[in-house]
Amino acid sequence: NRFDFFIVMVSFGGIAIDSIGSNGSIPINPTVLRILRIFRVFRILRAFRIFKAAKGLQEIISTLVDSLPAIVNLFSMLALLFFIYGVLGVQLFGNICVDGEQAQAGMLATRCLLTSEGEV
Repeated sequence: NRFDFFIVMVSFGGIAIDSIGSNGSIPINPTVLRILRIFRVFRILRAFRIFKAAKGLQEIISTLVDSLPAIVNLFSMLALLFFIYGVLGVQLFGNICVDGEQAQAGMLATRCLLTSEGEV
């Protein structure tokens, strides 16, 4: 309860000092503003108190934490797949010299393939 009171009072103080300092009516040391902004980080700690109360939420988070290695492996394999296809694409199509006329013909051919105009 005291922790919540402290967080709320620091937040109100920070908002008040920000509004006073933005008007320029009272010169305020920028270090004080930085310190108050650091205290705003403590607002996040209030959210962590919810995790203690909700057992179902704790189970979900523990399941996510337990599945992190599998998720990392999945994304690693996906990155490897993208890398292989990228290297393959550069090897197959990297030496094709494209000037203005060839680029237009290529775009026209792609348009014909996508719209099925010249059905084969």
